[in-house]
Amino acid sequence: MELSNFQQSFNLSEKDDFFLDQKLVDKMRIIADYQKNFSGYTYEVIEKDFVFNNKFLSLQKKNKMLLVFSYFCLKKNTPVSRDDLVENIYFIKNNVFTSRRRLDSLNHNIVKLISRARNLAYHGFSDDESRFIDWFPYDPFEKKWRLFRIKNDQYEKLFLTA
Repeated sequence: MELSNFQQSFNLSEKDDFFLDQKLVDKMRIIADYQKNFSGYTYEVIEKDFVFNNKFLSLQKKNKMLLVFSYFCLKKNTPVSRDDLVENIYFIKNNVFTSRRRLDSLNHNIVKLISRARNLAYHGFSDDESRFIDWFPYDPFEKKWRLFRIKNDQYEKLFLTA
């Protein structure tokens, strides 16, 4: 009997007879997402431009957007939390007393900034190669964002059959 794509992807043999619970599938999905994030794409911020695979996205007169892209480039596509973004975009440390109302406002502003950055990147890099990029995806399990994730139907089909 031939092994399924799922079994081949995670080195499971035909003899592995067990039931996959939802948590295991979720963990495997996170691992697969992590593995497909770094497939040869280059990105950096040069002066006031975000460069992705030698294509430029101008961030002139968009200072907060420049900070968002710069911080995500600095983190090298590792997950970034809302608190990290508030601290590094608005320069407000967690240990400084801030009212609950102001923190709520800053958290809301971060979500708006990420949404705007996602929209800017999506429209700025709308060529054939970039259509497989998911910009600023949010991971609800970790409650963190990444700069990008590679969209791949093969990975989606793999988990739908699990």
